[in-house]
Amino acid sequence: MSKALWQIKREGVTSALDVDFFDIKDYLKACEIDSDLEVLNEQYQHDYVGNPMQDAFLSLYKPAPKLKANPGKLRPLSEIFKRAMDMPDYKKLRESTVSQKIASSIGARHFMGNILANLPDEVKDAAKQVEKAQGLADKASEQAEQLKNYADMLAANNDSEDGLSDEAIKAQELAEDAQGAANDTQQIADNMLQEFEQALKDNQNTVDHTINSAAKEAQQPSQDANEFARGFSLASGGDPQHIDAETLRNAMQVLQANPHLKELAKWLGWAKRTTRGEFRKSTRGTETHVGYHPQELEPSSLATSERLAMSSKSRAQKAGFVNRLVNGALSHRKLDGKEQENEGDIILVTDESGSMAGSPHALVTALTWALIEIAMKQNRKLIDINFSSPGQLKAWQTPDKGQSDSAGLARHLSSFLNGGTEPYQAIETALNLIDERQLPADILILTDDNFAPPSQEFLKRIEALDKIKIVTVIIGSHHFHQQGNAEIFSDKVLYVVDLINNREDLRDAIREIV
Repeated sequence: MSKALWQIKREGVTSALDVDFFDIKDYLKACEIDSDLEVLNEQYQHDYVGNPMQDAFLSLYKPAPKLKANPGKLRPLSEIFKRAMDMPDYKKLRESTVSQKIASSIGARHFMGNILANLPDEVKDAAKQVEKAQGLADKASEQAEQLKNYADMLAANNDSEDGLSDEAIKAQELAEDAQGAANDTQQIADNMLQEFEQALKDNQNTVDHTINSAAKEAQQPSQDANEFARGFSLASGGDPQHIDAETLRNAMQVLQANPHLKELAKWLGWAKRTTRGEFRKSTRGTETHVGYHPQELEPSSLATSERLAMSSKSRAQKAGFVNRLVNGALSHRKLDGKEQENEGDIILVTDESGSMAGSPHALVTALTWALIEIAMKQNRKLIDINFSSPGQLKAWQTPDKGQSDSAGLARHLSSFLNGGTEPYQAIETALNLIDERQLPADILILTDDNFAPPSQEFLKRIEALDKIKIVTVIIGSHHFHQQGNAEIFSDKVLYVVDLINNREDLRDAIREIV
């Protein structure tokens, strides 16, 4: 369990880096977001020296990390970062981690975990000997210093004309003996350090390759963590550029509950490009530039003149930009036809049966997040309803404009139903929402179509509702040459043989609802 800040202040900061209490406070906040961070730190203390995960996190998170001039018993850890900081792949890793807590946490996991897994045992054993020997030497030196101070105090307070008292003489002798023992202990520590340096020299190529490979392997997970955090924040109604601690904590909770969602970042870029592309082609996405108007910052419609002022070398232009930014008066393009009021909801009804586990679930979640972005542009709600076996149902909807619901989204994503396939309860739930809101709606269903035919009552209800469109995507090939049950009640049915390899086939379904 992570220490409180007051405990660290009392005991002192143990780090190979030149850090202050504000840095440690950032690390403790990261531990609150990622509860495994401190667990791994304690685990790695047995494998190496110091606080490996703490320093790995801070070396990635701090804008300009520096090593201590004299790290003492932490020199073996300092040596790792000294070598890393000169490596191009480590510098590239930091491009996605600086001032980003989740990215730094994930990056530190991969970076330090891979180093300690592949560092030669000879180097790790020598490092532990340095830590142990220097720790004993530091303690012996401290005791010698305390005895010397005590002996000096007795000598200074001695009033006898016959010289030092027996107690003072004895104290001096003890201090001299303690200093001799401290010198001997320090010599042993120096010898251990020499042995460590020799082990490094003997394994130099392996050590450098291990550090560089660890930095390289940590790059993609760190970038993915950033994308995941931004996507999660946007989906929950937050600011993807300035993510608060609660949203980060909830995002990490989702990742820990569903490790396969780490793949989401891989699909998120594709999903956003696809939905944006189809949106621009649609009449809903048609934009006409009709002028300019002042408002608070909205990057997607910020005027070109403001972008030029923001990046200008002129202090006056930059100052003007900042002044307009503070006062909410930045010039933005006025677009006609981009947003349509009362457009109706986008309702996703997605299959969470066992066949959808893993990568398909990650891709569907990425598609959901990308559609949320489009829904926001259209002032529409997006409702995500997941189903599996009879009675297995969960739902979540985007919060109102200006609100955030990261906790609700985390709860929604943190469980996967993993049962059979029965969609009708979920579709009935969607129809109830349409009745309540009295708005038209687009319903997109993604399922493997392995379910019973619809009842007559269900079909009558579908027919009674005006202004709804149901598009169903059937995953798998078993109904390619025969009518599936989804075709009985859907306006359009699309068949996708393999959701991952044939994901481009989803474009037609996306086009229908955006």
